[in-house]
Amino acid sequence: MQLGKFNKMHRLPAATCTEGLRPMTDADVPRVCVALNQHLSENYAVHIEFTEDEVRHFLVPQQNVVHSWLVENESTGVVTDFISFYTLNSSVLNDPNHDTIFAAYAYYNFVQGNDQARMKLLMRDSLILAKQLNYDVFNMTEVLKHGLVKTELLFKPGDGRLAHYLYNWRLSTIQSEDIGIVLV
Repeated sequence: MQLGKFNKMHRLPAATCTEGLRPMTDADVPRVCVALNQHLSENYAVHIEFTEDEVRHFLVPQQNVVHSWLVENESTGVVTDFISFYTLNSSVLNDPNHDTIFAAYAYYNFVQGNDQARMKLLMRDSLILAKQLNYDVFNMTEVLKHGLVKTELLFKPGDGRLAHYLYNWRLSTIQSEDIGIVLV
């Protein structure tokens, strides 16, 4: 494939398309905590139950650490959609022009009702937001519902394998899409 065709195929719009999408704030912590815990408990065999303090610590946006956005139902105030990514940069060795690859990693993400089309749009918005924040690459592990959108959003498989080892837990083999934990 020629570079021009590749770039055209992977080009992102300049703006997000999800109506009502806004950055998460500290005031959103209680509602995000309820919505996230409900999503995790209803969809994953293995998951964390977050406290409000943990949501505040792990998900409230911090520049160059974690970025989170949400959509809420205007009449009820319930958080219906949520996207987040964290930063894990890599050093570039022996290159006179670059010393760091700025990498965003998909974190906790959900849409009301697990609507696959809406999840695709929201994750595409996540890519756009990462680009706006000058990240070089966006990575996604195969846990959570990420597998629903990885092909349509043109994610390519990496060269590594992620394995979770949970000490003192008795579990049979679990598929990656049944794991509701993102290890950072």
